[in-house]
Amino acid sequence: MTGTNRRSAARFRLLMVAGVAAVVALLGMASSTSVAAKPATGQSDQGATAGSAPVQAAPAVGVQAVPGNWTLFFDWDCDGTYSTLAVVFNANGTWSGGGFTGPWVSVAGMLTFTFNGSETTYSGNIASKSVTGIQTTFAGLNGCHYLLQAGVPAAASAASHDSRNAAGKL
Repeated sequence: MTGTNRRSAARFRLLMVAGVAAVVALLGMASSTSVAAKPATGQSDQGATAGSAPVQAAPAVGVQAVPGNWTLFFDWDCDGTYSTLAVVFNANGTWSGGGFTGPWVSVAGMLTFTFNGSETTYSGNIASKSVTGIQTTFAGLNGCHYLLQAGVPAAASAASHDSRNAAGKL
């Protein structure tokens, strides 16, 4: 497989994972979130009873900015042995850190990023200045991770660290 085809396949997987994550997130939100519809042009924005307050859309909830400096805490096999990696998410949809690079996408409160030259994929839920999620190499190795945006204090790190790097390599 050529390098261009491999990159296209990785981007396709990234978009597919992000799309599935977005659908799952939207389905989960649909059962617990309601947003008032904006009236069509020319229609009254008054409620069914005279004198009621205008109908307004609910404020955007959970809108987070991803670009910037983050610390990735990753744990292959989810056994409690986290290692860290400083990463930068660029506004152009790319990320870099520790000699690794790749594309990233954020949709519906989910962040998904992959590694160039690898099928390793991380995906998680964004909550304010943190992300919590899972990762896989698609070759049998899975793990857990969280990210903290720059400026968020981290808990004291454990003495032991995972023997694999962020891409799942020894």
